[in-house]
Amino acid sequence: MPEPDLSLLDNPVWHAITGPQKDLAESIGTAGRYRPEVSPFGGIADVTGMASLVDLLSPGETVLLAGVESAPAPDFDHLELLMSVPVHQMLCVQPVHRAPDSQSEVATDLVQLGSADSDAMVALATLTEPGPFVHETHRLGRYYGIFDDGELVAMAGERFTMPGFVEVSGVCTHPTARGKGYASLLVHHLVQKSHERGEWSFLHVRIGSPSETSAVGVYARLGFSHHQKMTVH
Repeated sequence: MPEPDLSLLDNPVWHAITGPQKDLAESIGTAGRYRPEVSPFGGIADVTGMASLVDLLSPGETVLLAGVESAPAPDFDHLELLMSVPVHQMLCVQPVHRAPDSQSEVATDLVQLGSADSDAMVALATLTEPGPFVHETHRLGRYYGIFDDGELVAMAGERFTMPGFVEVSGVCTHPTARGKGYASLLVHHLVQKSHERGEWSFLHVRIGSPSETSAVGVYARLGFSHHQKMTVH
């Protein structure tokens, strides 16, 4: 099986919204974005796309852009820059075997989530802040969750999808359910499924966040390694 084009990872949103996920997005020229009810992320083919991006936005709307750290900085003359956040981009080429952490984990059911679970997914994401998550974010890919007594207590899923790659995102666990290995279990499941389809998994970890060290450690044990630094504006 041929290896996917690693250069796509330099500009993942653009390649997702002009490729496999174009039906969930809108674009003008060299700029595009996911529909706001799906995700706040947008993308540009290169720095010349900023003018077109402005045309996609209504007054007061915000959009997130993600690009490789070494790329030329976009021109924000017509937009207000609210933040610039550095993140690790991690890549998994070959998933590793993962033994269950405990006997209780062996019996843990992973449930594929859908539109009926949207409110619960948004509530969990709002509580735990794994990254932007709105009511139709689940349409971006496959999401799996773990329930305890009818309550969604952990989830993870897929966000940006490009030829040969799928991003793991939305990884979060309710504070009362932490320490049980749920995040590791969910991410491993997603990575295995992607590998079976011939796709490489990647993800992003915010640099400087309280969970940076622990998250990088968990993902490294699942077969991820640092690929490059990205910036989210």
